[in-house]
Amino acid sequence: MELSRTHQKLAHKLIAETAKEMAGAFYEEAAGESDDFYRYYPKQREFINREWKRFIEAARIQLSKMLGMPHVPEQQKEIIFEALIKHASLPGNIDKRVAQKMVAEGDRPDIKFLH
Repeated sequence: MELSRTHQKLAHKLIAETAKEMAGAFYEEAAGESDDFYRYYPKQREFINREWKRFIEAARIQLSKMLGMPHVPEQQKEIIFEALIKHASLPGNIDKRVAQKMVAEGDRPDIKFLH
């Protein structure tokens, strides 16, 4: 499994790539609407490299939504599903509310998925 580091968190490669694409799309929109934004970030690559980590959750949510889209091929859904499972099993990526519910229901969040 390929990983990208974001400070102390890890991101699965597919989620990191999706986050970077989303950051690039955001840049195009924001730079076109605001001279101040463009002055602060004159280069898209610079913005993506610095800010993509802020788009990880949005990328994870979008990829999750794609699992329910009928036009997404099953093979692609399997790739996305595997990436989401592996991403969730990385240190620091499990939502605290989900972990609390798992503990309350008797599951063990300390057991990692095998890769």
